Amino acid sequence: MKRLSDFLQVVLGVAFLAVLALVLVVVFRGVSGSGGADVSAGTQTPAGYPGLEGYPPPETTVATVVVPTPPTEPPTPTSPPVPTPLPTPVVTVIPTSDLPIIPSPTGKAAKPYTIVFQDTSVLHAMTSSDSGAPILLDIPVPPPFSLIASNSRANVRPWAWGSLSPDGTELALVLADNEAPTNIYILNLANRGLRRLAQFGVEPVWSPDGTRIAYRNTQTFGLWVAEVLTGETKEILPTDQTSLDNGVNFITWSPDSRRIAFVKPFELETGAIWITDVAGEGNPVQLVPEESRAGSINWSPAGSQILFISDTGEHVTPERPLSLWVVDVGTGERRQLTQNITLSGADWSPDGQWIIFTGVNLLEGGSLPYDLWLITKDGNGLRRLTKDEVGDHEPFWTSDPGRVIFRKIGMGIWELNLDTGAFNQLFSQDIEYLTVR
Repeated sequence: MKRLSDFLQVVLGVAFLAVLALVLVVVFRGVSGSGGADVSAGTQTPAGYPGLEGYPPPETTVATVVVPTPPTEPPTPTSPPVPTPLPTPVVTVIPTSDLPIIPSPTGKAAKPYTIVFQDTSVLHAMTSSDSGAPILLDIPVPPPFSLIASNSRANVRPWAWGSLSPDGTELALVLADNEAPTNIYILNLANRGLRRLAQFGVEPVWSPDGTRIAYRNTQTFGLWVAEVLTGETKEILPTDQTSLDNGVNFITWSPDSRRIAFVKPFELETGAIWITDVAGEGNPVQLVPEESRAGSINWSPAGSQILFISDTGEHVTPERPLSLWVVDVGTGERRQLTQNITLSGADWSPDGQWIIFTGVNLLEGGSLPYDLWLITKDGNGLRRLTKDEVGDHEPFWTSDPGRVIFRKIGMGIWELNLDTGAFNQLFSQDIEYLTVR
């Protein structure tokens, strides 16, 4: 009995302890769930618990490791591509023309002509004769006069020193004296009489009727005209008209002596071609734009065209040549007559059907001298007249349709007979400037 009583006491003690433990568990859970949290939420750590941070823990920021990029070297500068120059076409050298070059009219005798050229302080006048031997006159320029080509005080183009009258008996000559560096004088070739026509004038050009001389004033830079008999001068075109700030260049008369064409400089001495009426009727008219860079203009004997030289136009050579052009006075239509030949001078035939010029055929390559060439007013029938190692310059057509005068470098003045093709040396010494009528 006593063992049973001890056993029951032990069982009751264990049960009491189990109940007590259960009560403690219930109480402990009640205290921990006082915030209304669900027990099934797991083991969430109370916020603000001493010694611990809130849960869930803050996201760990992984430090980004920046790997330094090696410095990029700048690209090596390269030169722009150089355009390949156009190859000079290989062509056959143009031969000289067969004879007769231009047949002379049958039954007509050769007309006399006059040449005047200068040599330091001496003028040389040469007149053709029936025998073919020219008559040469030496005309010293008396002091205090001096020719502008050898006068450093005159800031003008050397070729603007003078021109012959239409009949070849008088010379409009530019001289420097004690009063002015540029004065226009009239020199009578027969009696050597000398009289001043205009002060401060240069580039004198006779009117076709021989009554007036147009020139450029070296003080106002305008276009002036002087009456040959009376010496009366008049400014036809001041520089404030048509914005002629740079004056006028390359003066040429119309065949009827009523109008004057000139170049308004745009680049160097070239530019636009203008026409003005000598009587002052109407405003000046621009015939060719300044972009054409016209120069060396020459009115045709027929009056319908004006010849000029320009570095514009079509060509196939790498070099840009000075080409021959004509412009129709009535319509302003321009036509290029030559290509790939660079020119230095040109002149009309007396009948206006042909043009004589000196030029270099760039298609033949190399540094060639200037030769003498012939072409029709329409740009057809190009003919070569000379081909040698000596350059030809300053071609002039004489009053005789069958004879051309030109200057050969180092070999003086030559005449070419266009009927027979014969060359005749008229003066053996080298010269620089000449005028022919």
